[in-house]
Amino acid sequence: MLYSILAIMFKRQKSFYRMKFIKYIVFIAILCVPFLSHAGQYRLSGSTSVGLYVSQLMERRPEQFDKDEISINSVGSGKGLTDLAHGNADIAMVSTPVDVMKARLPHLPWHDFKVFALAPTYLAFIVHKDNPVTSLTQTQITQILNKEITNWAELGGKDQRIYIITEFRTGGVRSTAEEALLQGQTIKEPILKLTAAPQIVPYTARFENAFGIVTKMMVDESVVEIKTAAEIVQPLYFITKKPVSTELLTLIKSFQSIDTQQGIID
Repeated sequence: MLYSILAIMFKRQKSFYRMKFIKYIVFIAILCVPFLSHAGQYRLSGSTSVGLYVSQLMERRPEQFDKDEISINSVGSGKGLTDLAHGNADIAMVSTPVDVMKARLPHLPWHDFKVFALAPTYLAFIVHKDNPVTSLTQTQITQILNKEITNWAELGGKDQRIYIITEFRTGGVRSTAEEALLQGQTIKEPILKLTAAPQIVPYTARFENAFGIVTKMMVDESVVEIKTAAEIVQPLYFITKKPVSTELLTLIKSFQSIDTQQGIID
């Protein structure tokens, strides 16, 4: 009988200390979470324009940035903001006015976000290398996007239907174009919608009747950039959740500091 009582007491005591040990481990883990969250990569998700810009800055200052610590997921401004809201990114990369994104994605927790401005860039309108149309007015571009002009022959080109190539509506490049030229209204269908702006360049190079909307950073020798009298500025942003950690703030300021003299990137 005495042996049974002692055995029960021993088991209870052992269970008590085991529970204390588990609580101690959980407590230590909670304390370590802020440090572990940035022990690996900083996760940047969103605008292809900003992703390209970030990559260029990192190449320009390799001594300042560790590529192994920064992952860039170029999936479009809207998807980047969604990733940030769901905890799947540390920084959302956005390439359109913030007020425009707020209007298009009102369900996101904007009160929890903090915005950091980067050096802006310009929009670019591109065509196939064999297209004889190489310059347009902003009015003509607006008419193309509104489907008031639908054939290149109306602009002095070949008798071909104009094939607009752009992003999905939450993409930063498309959002900026629609805000600047269509007062926020959507580009008229039919259009080819791609998930990432850099895809627009090879598609435009492929189709002779294409009219692509990208940024100047993306234009290469495979296409021709349309000349226009007035250029459209495209803002670039980093957006994070509040509060911003010291480590993340240091990283953001490092990118901001490189282009303080240049102002606008080409």
